[in-house]
Amino acid sequence: MDEEELSFFANFKGWQCVKKLAVDENTTPQEIVAKLASIVMSAGNKAFDLSGIDTVAIKAYSEGLTKGKRKSYNNLAEVFASLKPTEVKAKLLPMCKEEKVYPIAEAYLINCIFSNLQLYPWIDLAVFGSIYPEVKISKPKGRVAGAKKKQ
Repeated sequence: MDEEELSFFANFKGWQCVKKLAVDENTTPQEIVAKLASIVMSAGNKAFDLSGIDTVAIKAYSEGLTKGKRKSYNNLAEVFASLKPTEVKAKLLPMCKEEKVYPIAEAYLINCIFSNLQLYPWIDLAVFGSIYPEVKISKPKGRVAGAKKKQ
């Protein structure tokens, strides 16, 4: 079999991301899934960062909506049932550089709510790693263990 490769390279305004995986007959489907999920997470997060929304403020808003709630579908339904479209729009619009990016702010809010409740409509790398501990999932470069503890 000819060697194949999954590759993602980005170099944009100081953001650099390189994700590569050489694929051969020994490469497992799980390794391919992990690399694709990693690409989606990196690119998706950067897309939100560059979209003209205040991701920090939206994340804080989502944390207020999910505070004290545990992972459960009932809690997810409760959070979404409590959201009133006019209130959400009033909260999110100031977090947008332009009104036209409001749908992106909504998408990020939904993303954050799911993440806060640890219910993922995408392949989460931490969950994937717990299912397949034999698959090596690389951490982002520059990550310092215990960095939060020092702050």
